[in-house]
Amino acid sequence: MKRKQMLVLWAAALLPLVMVALAWAKLPAQVPIHWNLEGSVDRYAGRAVLWLLAALNAVIVLLMGVFPKADPKRDNYRKFQSSYNSFRLLFALFMDAIMLITLVEALRPGSVGVGKFVQVMAGLLLAVVGNMMPKFRQTFFCGIRNAWTLSSEQVWAKTHRLSGRMFFAAGLLNIPGAFLPAPWNFTVLMVSVLASGFIPLGMSYLWFRQEQSA
Repeated sequence: MKRKQMLVLWAAALLPLVMVALAWAKLPAQVPIHWNLEGSVDRYAGRAVLWLLAALNAVIVLLMGVFPKADPKRDNYRKFQSSYNSFRLLFALFMDAIMLITLVEALRPGSVGVGKFVQVMAGLLLAVVGNMMPKFRQTFFCGIRNAWTLSSEQVWAKTHRLSGRMFFAAGLLNIPGAFLPAPWNFTVLMVSVLASGFIPLGMSYLWFRQEQSA
């Protein structure tokens, strides 16, 4: 990763810590950390928990940089390095958005529709990741990793092409789905995510069996 890209990535990774520091003096003793299907707060915690949530972003971004170095298929990362770097940045920005909405709700309760906001953000994340997935190559850390995809490059490629389409479709579906009344909004999210995960998993097994019997 180039120096400028690394600086942007770490700026995004550390931004939640900066946001918490700037808002700390104005934060109430108890802050919201969970919302129900209607978008109402149903769980609070002491404001110190925000430091842990903020640090989590930096820790995960760091691990996403370290794990590939220990991957037995580490050389494959060079084949989709740009997509992998974009994925790390995308994750960091998603966490930034979650921290922002948490702080806004702590400072001005009820000013934002949290459920809609999070589902729209999740939809965008799914769509962008879906567009990246066909570019992923065999690794033990990134992508859909199971005995069948890791045993065959063809099965890996087919599985990630299908997953990419399904994740992209799920993302587009969840953006308008976020504005449905509860529990239909949550149903759209869960069904689309589960289908995007389990259908490619099942197909990877079938493609592997077909390859073995050919």
